[in-house]
Amino acid sequence: MPARRVLLVASIDIPERVLDLLRVQGLEVDIIKVPDVIFRPPSKLLETISKGWEEAYDKVVVPGSYPWDLSHLGGKIVKGPEAPGLLPEAIAEVGLDGLSPSLSFEKAHPEALSRAATKTLSRLRAGDFLSTSPPPVRVLAEIMIDDDDDVDEIKMSARQVASDGADAVVLAPVGGNRSQRTSLEALRGLKGSMSVVLGLDGPTELLREAVKAGATLLLSLKALKALDEDLSWAKDSYVVLLAEDEGDIEAADRAVRRLKSIGVRPVLDPVATPPVSPGLRGTIDRLHMLSSIDAPKMIGVSNVVELMDADTSGSTALMVSLAAELGVSGLLVEEASPKARGLVSEARAAADMAMLSLAWLKPPKDLGVSLLEGKVKLKTIEVSGVTIRLEGRDEVVVNYMGMELKASCRGDYLALVEQLGLSGRALAEVSVALYRACLPWSSGKPGVEVP
Repeated sequence: MPARRVLLVASIDIPERVLDLLRVQGLEVDIIKVPDVIFRPPSKLLETISKGWEEAYDKVVVPGSYPWDLSHLGGKIVKGPEAPGLLPEAIAEVGLDGLSPSLSFEKAHPEALSRAATKTLSRLRAGDFLSTSPPPVRVLAEIMIDDDDDVDEIKMSARQVASDGADAVVLAPVGGNRSQRTSLEALRGLKGSMSVVLGLDGPTELLREAVKAGATLLLSLKALKALDEDLSWAKDSYVVLLAEDEGDIEAADRAVRRLKSIGVRPVLDPVATPPVSPGLRGTIDRLHMLSSIDAPKMIGVSNVVELMDADTSGSTALMVSLAAELGVSGLLVEEASPKARGLVSEARAAADMAMLSLAWLKPPKDLGVSLLEGKVKLKTIEVSGVTIRLEGRDEVVVNYMGMELKASCRGDYLALVEQLGLSGRALAEVSVALYRACLPWSSGKPGVEVP
């Protein structure tokens, strides 16, 4: 079967690895780069494409973000994904002829997008546990252990965070000697029974015992201290080096080379600080200073998101995106406060979004994975036979069995539910959907009133 010829109209450079994946699918690919393609209406687009394109190519593929409908051009000019990195997966899922002239791949084939995301994440997660640069992006769930904590409860918590997507479970004794003994016992009980990496956060003498108990992720040592201390006992383990001040940052490269020479796997941690005061900027600066060192970087996500009175789903998504941009491949996460319950699951989703963004060369939007736990994304949603439409800035319109009701999100919007006469599960689901549709007003007036 002869190769099909495709012309890609691209607004950015397309990496060779993407083109190779298209060629493997039996496509001959030519590229024309048009940085402002999304501002060119169909008539101007046709002027841009070389003469004789209809005979020369089986398909012309424009970016999925192209705003005009191209259906009137006979189906030979179609829309791919919103970014070129996803194109091989898109064609693998729906075929070249499955691409739409009117909608992006993401909008036309949401189920195929989800399948592509699942396959891509499976491939990306198969890499090294912690790599020098992402992907993969790993979630390291830390569990605090106190003196009165029970071993069985610790093991249950470890299995829960693993089921929420943690790639590693790190036990952190914060009490006295008893919490340390309990942590070691829990490690021994978990060893061999879980597929995730096990770790411990504690003093050096305890880390030695943790290695014997099954830990291979060890937190933490100052980078300066790692220059002189005998760490041969940690061979084949990941050892986290703190680089939070000038001395540690200057010593980091030498410490990394020394640890590698004795078979230890170093990981650099710039020690994240909360936003504004003392400020996240210093964390970003330290990551920049460490970026040239050939070692994985990790960051304490909870140091940032737990110290903000904001929903952790949004702050985690932004923090993880920034971290991935800066070369971080490990996310240390702790669920220390009520608002952080489920943070491991949120970090998993944020990590997956970051990995797909890096692989597909697109912003963390329309990836088949999301962290939209509060606000709704679409203008119209349907639940339990009820259609809810968002209008203006702060209104909703509800349609149900011929009734159309309208309300302001600033008022008693839930009165609509009473008028619908719903009960049971439908009542609960529609109430929740209306609450989400009316955020932020439905949560109470946000902010502080200033006279």
